[in-house]
Amino acid sequence: LISLMNLRLDFIILSVLTGPAVLGVYAVASKFAELVRIPGTSFTYVLYPRFAREGRAEASRSARRLLPKAGLATAALVVPLWLAVGFVIPAVYGTKFAPAVIPARIILLGLVLDGVASVVTGFLYGVGHPGRNSLAMGAGLVVTVVLDLTLIPPFGATGAAVASTVAYLATALALLAFFVSIMDYATFSWTR
Repeated sequence: LISLMNLRLDFIILSVLTGPAVLGVYAVASKFAELVRIPGTSFTYVLYPRFAREGRAEASRSARRLLPKAGLATAALVVPLWLAVGFVIPAVYGTKFAPAVIPARIILLGLVLDGVASVVTGFLYGVGHPGRNSLAMGAGLVVTVVLDLTLIPPFGATGAAVASTVAYLATALALLAFFVSIMDYATFSWTR
């Protein structure tokens, strides 16, 4: 529920504070940028049962090994989308939606750690700490509300995009902090 609210509360706040035209621009930007989340979501659902089977020690090793790969995979997806958005949105939706390009690029920057966050989410679920995932999502939700209320009135869709970017990054960093706090250090080795 917190994750869903974090993803869509900005739509509600933006609609109330600005109106349907700005909301439409932001919705196009947001949905384009969120294409990055598709692989991350699959990381979570594939890794969660694997980490549960492995136990904390092996799951810690596996997650540490997968984090850089997931981060690189997400970054590799962000770059072409960031470049393509300037052509794709106007071509698909028309020039009236060209103002969605900058918010989409801003949101893409916030999603650069989504693969990492997805691996950590799978790890937290798998080793029995789903509540920490909820706490990280809650932190992102607080950031979303505070920054939306602060940035949307003066900046519209761009302000909402900045708020989403900061919320995505705050959530990812909170997840990483939880990962570091509970991973099995007995299995840590610089040679692996």
